[in-house]
Amino acid sequence: MDFYCPKVHLVIEVDGESHLGREDYDRHRDKVFADLGIETIHFTNADVFANRKHVVGKITTAIERRLKLPIAQFHGTVPEHVKKAWFQKQMRNKAKS
Repeated sequence: MDFYCPKVHLVIEVDGESHLGREDYDRHRDKVFADLGIETIHFTNADVFANRKHVVGKITTAIERRLKLPIAQFHGTVPEHVKKAWFQKQMRNKAKS
């Protein structure tokens, strides 16, 4: 995760070379975030550098749309202990890398 905006539960991912071969992992993580009411937007490195206005526009649109959602939309049905265990596992896996 490159950036997280907790106010609107939005993750922004910039997918560079480190994401090559990890597409299944990224899809799984996006699904877990979605189950928690967190939206993920992906951009490539090339998009960020070459199409900055487009990237900013997509982020702005997502923020504006999510600010209009009812607060209940931001809370998934995943129990708190499951969320905690999942994030702890992610941190352990990251430390091993």
